[in-house]
Parts: sequence; C-alpha cells; structure tokens
Amino acid sequence: MDNLRGILLMTLAMAGFAVTDAFIKGLTGHMPVAQVIFLLGTGGFAIFGTAVVYSGHKLFTRDWLRPIVLARNLAEAIATASFITALSLMPLSTASAIKQANPQFVTLGAALILGETVGRRRCAAIAVGLVGM
Repeated sequence: MDNLRGILLMTLAMAGFAVTDAFIKGLTGHMPVAQVIFLLGTGGFAIFGTAVVYSGHKLFTRDWLRPIVLARNLAEAIATASFITALSLMPLSTASAIKQANPQFVTLGAALILGETVGRRRCAAIAVGLVGM
C-alpha cells in the first residue's frame, strides 16, 4: 500500500510540475522573465514561510549566512532564471523533457565524476530513460 501511495504522490507531483511549467510559459508571453521570477518567489515564500512558521520553526536563522547555504541559494537562483528563460524561448515539450531527464544525468554524473557505485540495473534504467527522452 505504501508503494501505491508513493506512486500516486509522485504522479501528482509530476502533474504539478507540468501545470506549473505551462503556467510559467503562458506568463512569459505577457510579462518579462524577471517579473515572473519575482511573482513565483513571492508566492513560494508566502506558502513555505507560512508552513515553516506554522510548524514552529524560525523563519530566519543565522544558518542562512553560511557560505554553503549562500552558494546553494545562488545556484538555485541561476537555475531558476535559466529555466524560466528557456521556457520563454523554447517549446514547452522540449523544456519538460530535458527537466524530466535531470535525475538520470545527476546519477550518471555521480558515477562518472564522483566515482559513486551504480549497479547494472540502475545503469540500464538510465540508458532506457535517455533513449526514451
């Protein structure tokens, strides 16, 4: 039953990403990319900030100033700006296919660059996924 629940939640999450990407694609046709990023950031901050405060955690901590956290946030900002710009310039289907292939590329990179152990079944799954893409 847990596997079925996990499959359903993952399917819902992927559907959510597809709807969000379509929404972003539509917005970038009517307003600048920077404005779309601002609106998404403001909305995300409101939703997740409320969830953090509601769960009893502090919204702002000194951990935000750690260099690794700042580097991660900078990387996320660059990735977001790049993806939204790509969505505004290319077909939605192409951008979505590339985004869906990210886990395969991350696993492949971990094996080739970082020397992580990746079994034969996972290698086969990566190959099938990349061929399918």
